Amino acid sequence: MSQAGEPPSHPPGSHGQGRASRLRSVNLGVRLLCELALLVALAVWGFHVGSGLASDLVLGLGAPLLAAVVWGRWVAPASRRRLADPARLLVEVCCSWWSSLMP
Repeated sequence: MSQAGEPPSHPPGSHGQGRASRLRSVNLGVRLLCELALLVALAVWGFHVGSGLASDLVLGLGAPLLAAVVWGRWVAPASRRRLADPARLLVEVCCSWWSSLMP
C-alpha cells in the first residue's frame, strides 16, 4: 500500500502494458480497415472490368469472395489452417498486391 503523496506502486514490468494494449488495439483496427479496403477494391474492379451484366456480377462478387476465402482459410487468426509467419506474410502481400493492381 502506498503512503499519502506517493504514486501507487506497480508490479515490476507492468508499467506501459496499458499503452501496449491500446497500441495493439489500434493496430488491429487499422489492419481490419485495410482488409475491408482490399475487399472493396476487388469488388469495384470486378464490377468495372466485366463486359456485361453477368461478367460484372461474377467478377464483382467472385473476386472479393475468393480473397475472403483465401484470407479466412490461411491468414485469419482463428483459422485452423493458419500459415506460419513467412508464408502468411506472402499471402497477405499477394492479396494486397492483387487489389492494388486494379484500375
